[in-house]
Amino acid sequence: MAAQKKTLYLHSFERLPAQEIWGGSDNRKQLALCRSFLKESLALLTPLERRHIELYYFQGLKCREIAELMGTGVPTVSRNLARARRKLSSLADVGERAGVFDAHSVE
Repeated sequence: MAAQKKTLYLHSFERLPAQEIWGGSDNRKQLALCRSFLKESLALLTPLERRHIELYYFQGLKCREIAELMGTGVPTVSRNLARARRKLSSLADVGERAGVFDAHSVE
């Protein structure tokens, strides 16, 4: 049986109990830092990158569906998602080095 892609809406992410995200751990401080990081990091993306991330990860659309919705090609969507992921990854590395949070502490 193929694994289903779980749709995660930003507003529901903010209300999830810590144990649902951290697999039973109730680390509210870590959860708050990650929520804050996510919001601030998304704000640093270009509007188009942010929109593609929101549609792909938070609304569960496929690249083809995003391309149709936005009136662009699938390769453009894929490139924008890849660029946004690289930016978010770099921001996570900076945050971890600065001691804002430990990205490897999440189970």
